[in-house]
Amino acid sequence: MQSLTSSLNRLSALVNEQNVDAIALTEHWRSRTQQQVCYFQGYELLSNFYRLKGQYGGSLIYCRESLKG
Repeated sequence: MQSLTSSLNRLSALVNEQNVDAIALTEHWRSRTQQQVCYFQGYELLSNFYRLKGQYGGSLIYCRESLKG
């Protein structure tokens, strides 16, 4: 996915419709300061990577909160 910003609403709807347990995103193009903008209700951010320089790349991994044990 290139640029999470342009696809966030569509992705949130897809996550709700499909009832997925985990979400893994690459190429989100976000900075660390924009992390809080990407929130999926009922999911916890388990892992993240942000480039220190430049605006491209990055990865985010979320897990359904009810699966954490």
